[in-house]
Amino acid sequence: MRALLAAALLTGCALDASPETAPAAGSEASRSLVVSGIDWTLRWDTSGTERVPEGRRFTTDQGHVVTLTAGFVATSAVTLDPCEAATVTWLDLVGVGTAQAHHGEFEDPSLLELQWGEDLVDPADRTTSARFDPGSYCGVHWSIARPGPRRLGWQGNAKARISLSVSGTWTRGDEGGDFAWQSRWSDGQARALGEEVAPPARDPDGIYAVVLDRDLASLLDGIDLAVATEDQATWAILENLVGSYRAEITPSGS
Repeated sequence: MRALLAAALLTGCALDASPETAPAAGSEASRSLVVSGIDWTLRWDTSGTERVPEGRRFTTDQGHVVTLTAGFVATSAVTLDPCEAATVTWLDLVGVGTAQAHHGEFEDPSLLELQWGEDLVDPADRTTSARFDPGSYCGVHWSIARPGPRRLGWQGNAKARISLSVSGTWTRGDEGGDFAWQSRWSDGQARALGEEVAPPARDPDGIYAVVLDRDLASLLDGIDLAVATEDQATWAILENLVGSYRAEITPSGS
């Protein structure tokens, strides 16, 4: 399956707000931001989950009590979405079919290729920063993709060809079982400024802090663990991850 997710961006956005004032959501000024630097924080929201000796336990919307004993997701990249692009597609950020992150058609200076293997049982906050020439941006984008064996220190790593891996056990009433799934697929979504992301107060230097919160408790939502195939389950997990993350932008103050 090819992951083709178009990140709809808003174009032609005027900037008419003062640096100290956050424009009203939905206004023209709220839909773009002149940015010259981003301090990123990628966090995991673990509310609704519990760390137990066997792993991380939570209950899905299907009523399965899940104990995740091992798991990771490969955060491929974070970037801002430039306003001058009518549409940035997922195929601009990762390779088709192989789903391997690369420097391709999308080479915006805000793009950070991270290739982070993020643990899902004991998740940790991660931070990174970028400084670049000022540009006008209309959103943020988080993407998942397998790094490939030649990418950024992943040589010889067994996880290098995998974008997602989860294993654990589940119960629901008298039913129960275990699962061990892996995927090589990619996924990603944008969050549009002024729509899904609240407009921040303007920073006179164009330096902003972006926090992405990913929800762990909804990881296996929508999946019938008794009958789901590996492909069905892993695609649903990727969709849950990129579909539920929240983004916040504030002046960095640095």
